[in-house]
Amino acid sequence: MNTIKIHLTDDRTTYTPEQTIRGKLEWQLDDRPRAIELQLIWQTEGKGTKDADAAVVQRWDSPAPSDELSFELTVPPGPLSYHGSMISILWTLEALAVKPHAVASCGITISTAGQAIEFSTADRDE
Repeated sequence: MNTIKIHLTDDRTTYTPEQTIRGKLEWQLDDRPRAIELQLIWQTEGKGTKDADAAVVQRWDSPAPSDELSFELTVPPGPLSYHGSMISILWTLEALAVKPHAVASCGITISTAGQAIEFSTADRDE
């Protein structure tokens, strides 16, 4: 069975721009993968056209079929996590084994205030 896991240091999931995300990747695969990738991805969700981008990508080529490694990556300056009535900006940390395939992900909040920016149409009326 092919599995990969993300373990974040101190189980944190909220970060500020330019802060360092630290953790460990752990995988057990049936065969040696072509690569293990770690991606910090933002995406829009809601009405309108969907958009997404991998803001940070780290790659390890031809690792052992079963192993673990520590990682550090720097949070980009934006976009910040946002939840609105029409659109949201969501961040995900995704680990991916390439051939054989395995994937794991966890939601991340990027904010200067410790939580995603919230906006609703009721806020606009005040």
